[in-house]
Amino acid sequence: MISKKLRGRLIYLAMSLFVGWHTMAMILAPAPDDNSTIESLRFPFQPYLSFFKLQNTWAFFDDISRSHQLRYVINDAAGKQHTFVPIDDFEWFHPRYNWFKITYWAVMESPELYGEHFAMSSCRRHAELKPASIDLLLVQENDFRPEDLLRGHRPLDPQFTMVNMLMRVDCPK
Repeated sequence: MISKKLRGRLIYLAMSLFVGWHTMAMILAPAPDDNSTIESLRFPFQPYLSFFKLQNTWAFFDDISRSHQLRYVINDAAGKQHTFVPIDDFEWFHPRYNWFKITYWAVMESPELYGEHFAMSSCRRHAELKPASIDLLLVQENDFRPEDLLRGHRPLDPQFTMVNMLMRVDCPK
């Protein structure tokens, strides 16, 4: 049986090795690919970097992508429209936030695969509105500058976005 003192030292050693491994991975990840020494050093770290999506270039701060957001509009039997932004139902620190964010990205990227299922679940979720159909919308950020943020605007405010309809799905009666 391992003594308590030895177990503590082994745990400390394992944690120290992990911190060293992760630090080395963070140093090697953004290094340029044109150096064979860097490539050979990076090789054992590649599965780790790929799994946690830690592969970045030196200029990763210069390549900020524009925001996208999934919204849907319920058209009810009376002809009224009700707009929902599903990601707004969760705070960023909610345990399921990333899971739902990935789900919404899947709907936005492949509406032909995931859109109908998402729309049908939304029909059931909002049954009290008596939905006739649901429009899935992709909201894309246009040109948004730091000055706009200083003026109190947000990247997905209407004046900075373009809205594309992904698909319309009829709800079951």
